[in-house]
Amino acid sequence: MKNVSSQVHRSIVRFSNNIFHVQDEDDFQKQVLDKKEPLMVNFHASWCGPCRVLGPRLEKLITDYNDNVKMSSGDQYIALAKIDVDKFSELSSKYNVKAVPTVSSGYKEI
Repeated sequence: MKNVSSQVHRSIVRFSNNIFHVQDEDDFQKQVLDKKEPLMVNFHASWCGPCRVLGPRLEKLITDYNDNVKMSSGDQYIALAKIDVDKFSELSSKYNVKAVPTVSSGYKEI
């Protein structure tokens, strides 16, 4: 049982390093726009049914991919930024998000 709990703990730590919720516009600037590493952005809402289905699948995809990167050379980790459109409607408008969920990559300052 002790071994299982240590595996879960390591998994949670890795998960939190690559998948994060944007906290404010400054955080968006730092974690998304200024980031040089590969990144996906998931605009979502807590009331959105498809978002609740897609969110965990994206998280698993990113986690599994990053686990495999450790075994290969030359690949980079991918991060997933999660943005709640109800909390950050200005960001949603600025990046032309018309529906949720919206998943994209390669953001530049507008």
